[in-house]
Amino acid sequence: MVYLLNSKFRSLKTEEKEGKMELKLRRNGKWQKRLVQLPESGMGYQIVDITLKDARIMVKVCSVVVCGAVIVYLPASYENVCEKDIVKIEMSK
Repeated sequence: MVYLLNSKFRSLKTEEKEGKMELKLRRNGKWQKRLVQLPESGMGYQIVDITLKDARIMVKVCSVVVCGAVIVYLPASYENVCEKDIVKIEMSK
């Protein structure tokens, strides 16, 4: 899959693709900058653990694939997640 993003991309968007939710991070946003600091797991992608704030409960979504530090593929059950729900991103162990 190849994704071309408009350089004026500013907002968040989620789409369902092949049983996964696609969350597009804001260009130059806090979490994109964090992902750029982390090493790649392979050519152009990262496998990370994301901790979400779900109301008062912290939920850890493990082994999430990120492409180009912009597109996060979450399990389909996380369809209402947006960038502001993310609390922490770290490399998957």
